Amino acid sequence: MTVEYELFHKNIKVAQLEYDPDVNKIKDIINVVDRRHLPVGVQNSEVFPLGSAMQFWWQNRLIPKNRARVLLENPGMTKVIKYSYGFNLTDHYWIKAKHDDMTWDKGNFFTNSFNEDLGKFIVSGKASAVLKMSSSSPDLFSNGEQDKRWMILKNVRTLVKYGRPPYYEQPFNEVLASEICRRLGIPHISYKFAVKGSKFISIYSLCPCFASETIEFVPAGYVQYVIPRQKGESEYAHLIKCCKSLGMNDIDLIERNLGGMMVLDYITANQDRHFGNFGFLRDSESLEWKGLVPNFDSGNAMFYEYPTSDLRKSKSVMDNVPCKSFATTQKLQLKKFANIMAKSNFDFGKLKDIELFYESILCMNPKIDTERRELLSGFLRERINMINNTLCRNNPVVLSFKEQLRKIREDDNFLEKMRDIRDSVIKARPYDKTVIDNYLRSFSGTREEYERLLKNDVGYNDTLNKSQRKNDVGGIER
Repeated sequence: MTVEYELFHKNIKVAQLEYDPDVNKIKDIINVVDRRHLPVGVQNSEVFPLGSAMQFWWQNRLIPKNRARVLLENPGMTKVIKYSYGFNLTDHYWIKAKHDDMTWDKGNFFTNSFNEDLGKFIVSGKASAVLKMSSSSPDLFSNGEQDKRWMILKNVRTLVKYGRPPYYEQPFNEVLASEICRRLGIPHISYKFAVKGSKFISIYSLCPCFASETIEFVPAGYVQYVIPRQKGESEYAHLIKCCKSLGMNDIDLIERNLGGMMVLDYITANQDRHFGNFGFLRDSESLEWKGLVPNFDSGNAMFYEYPTSDLRKSKSVMDNVPCKSFATTQKLQLKKFANIMAKSNFDFGKLKDIELFYESILCMNPKIDTERRELLSGFLRERINMINNTLCRNNPVVLSFKEQLRKIREDDNFLEKMRDIRDSVIKARPYDKTVIDNYLRSFSGTREEYERLLKNDVGYNDTLNKSQRKNDVGGIER
């Protein structure tokens, strides 16, 4: 039966709705009370009618069907779902029946405890605790297909995500991604992993909640609907245009952080970076944007589902890693966005021996044998070599710079003219400075060394020590 409900954004009434709690659907919008606080992306009637957009937004907040089936198959859960207010640990929206006395302060999960039995039931399917369950749980509104649940550890809201068969690699990949980000200085959420049990083994990752009582997460998937996408416009260009339309500050920093995300995803062969697991943070009261959310959700990476027999075919595996963000494959995304990635000026020398770190944590996974560990660590090392080569020496900015240098290779004043060309390029395009300087770090300042560089035969291991230099660029003073 359809009942009149009210949608709130924290303490602000946003809209009056026709809502059917039995099927968890918003049927229609009766009245918009505060348009500024409508969910991001639903205001644009040029993309979707408001009622349809609101239902799309609401449905995407819910636990997906593949994980909800254990709830829906249990008759005792009907009441739990029906009386949920929609509180979660991601954003600050919630609903209540018109005359209900619920408030944000009484119900939100950032400051109030919640029922953890529901989450345990969702991931295990064991019905023993059903009678103790209530709708007071963020697990009804935790999207994504991987098994997960929320718990409170030492007063910290913590997300627990479980590895999936056959190899249960996702928790280890989350820790690998955290370590890569830490070394390169990429903003990220820190993950830990745990392996529990002997006969029945449980393998999972843990990370703190990155939203808070004042700051919420807005996925890029909603931001992209702020304005219509023009014909022929790339998804990346459109997303940046939407950020500008929303009044986000420091677009250059957002682009650098997106570049860092793409670097991480290439190195880890992440095949599940989509518009739902990256996005932006904002203050839910002032609506002030706080920039791109730190990197999270990197588990579906490092060929986590590929049979070991497929990993032996290294060439085809490395070249065809799927991508869901801004290109169809990670290889193509690297080619298309090399300039953006290179502007972050990452020192890949800091990833020295990261493959040994990865292999050491994989040793704690009882589902992976020695051959698979060695193959995966080898792939990791190879992908670092490949991205370092592309970003430092084969991105479009550097290729153009090298083309100019080829014309002066025989000149007696080679170094002086190289300096002049560099200065003229960065004067015309200041944002290219870090790209060119990163390239020149591999150059020691002799003609012979530059000849080697032009042949692209300076590998990752050869540049590790040279890349540490801070005060000179290829023997040329800044």
